[in-house]
Amino acid sequence: MGEGEQRRRPIAAVLVALVALVLVVFIGGDIVTRAFVEARIRTGIVAQLPDGLAGDVNVRVGGAPMLLQFVSGSFTQVTVVSKGMLVRGIPFQSTVVVSNVPFDPAKPISRVTATVSLSDEAATALSALPGAVTVAFGDGTIVYRMPGQTTTGAPESAATAETTTSAATTSGAATASVTPAVSADGTSVVLATKGSPTDADQAASVSVCIAKFLPAGIHLTSITPTVGSLSMTVEGDNVSFSRSALAVAGTCP
Repeated sequence: MGEGEQRRRPIAAVLVALVALVLVVFIGGDIVTRAFVEARIRTGIVAQLPDGLAGDVNVRVGGAPMLLQFVSGSFTQVTVVSKGMLVRGIPFQSTVVVSNVPFDPAKPISRVTATVSLSDEAATALSALPGAVTVAFGDGTIVYRMPGQTTTGAPESAATAETTTSAATTSGAATASVTPAVSADGTSVVLATKGSPTDADQAASVSVCIAKFLPAGIHLTSITPTVGSLSMTVEGDNVSFSRSALAVAGTCP
């Protein structure tokens, strides 16, 4: 082994150690910075929650290393998961994913996808509201019973409600099932209803405007009831989250 080769080996070892140290510092710094940014975003979201809305909010900033995201002037992807949320005593959970979020709030966000989920607990809470109907979620349907009628008891699930429809009707209760669907333009929910106080086989279709409850540019893309739960998804492209933009609601034709 030559003297030159012996000298090169320690130099190579030092270079490898330096590269490893830089990587450790870079990765460690990215983890710390990402956690700091996530905490700041979470604090901002919690501070802006309206009165009557409370729950646990978790934020995850994904995508490229934070240094590159700072240089680009936008976050690659931000995911906000809210669990155990309560609004007027009604529990729900939501997941919001936003892509290419600019640091300048006046600039639009490239993509927004939000999903809200309700469970049987939410159905029970809705049913307990004054003047509300008794609600249960089924496979592709929402089963409800009108108030002010003699019933055999609130169903624990949509399956129970469907099997007790006949008995409830004979005792004077109005029980019906609703099959929800999204309108072609994503502004409304179309409810196909079967069952009424006078004719259990009567079918009707009602359109409920959802766009007026959403910021302009956000559209409903799906509403899916399953046994024990209901999920709704909204999406939008090039959406501005500035205060002035959020103050403008969508419209229905």
